[in-house]
Amino acid sequence: MSGEMIAIIAAAIALAGVMVPGMRGMRRDMRQLEVRLTERMSAQETRFTERMATLETRLTERMSGLETKLTTRMSDLETKLTTRMSDLETGLTKRMTRLETTLTERVARLEGLFEGSMRAREPRKTRQ
Repeated sequence: MSGEMIAIIAAAIALAGVMVPGMRGMRRDMRQLEVRLTERMSAQETRFTERMATLETRLTERMSGLETKLTTRMSDLETKLTTRMSDLETGLTKRMTRLETTLTERVARLEGLFEGSMRAREPRKTRQ
């Protein structure tokens, strides 16, 4: 073996002696960083889940309150509308009855006038 080959092999061994511990340290650092990242992500996920649960609860409460208000208002409006429709129907019925009575009286009066005028007239003389 030549001197150059021995020098290259010696340099490679020396480099490996320096790199291997450095790589072990880098692997250890990467594992520690991975553990920290996992812990942080887990903590973030937990906070996010708790916040979402809180928001969901608040939203559900608000929606329930709005649904209750809407149901109450709809019921009130339905009652008012039913009352007004009933009042309108009653008023229309009264007016129709009054109109029917008035029309019946006027028709009877007109019939009486017509019959009276027909009796009072003398029959026409026909030409001969």
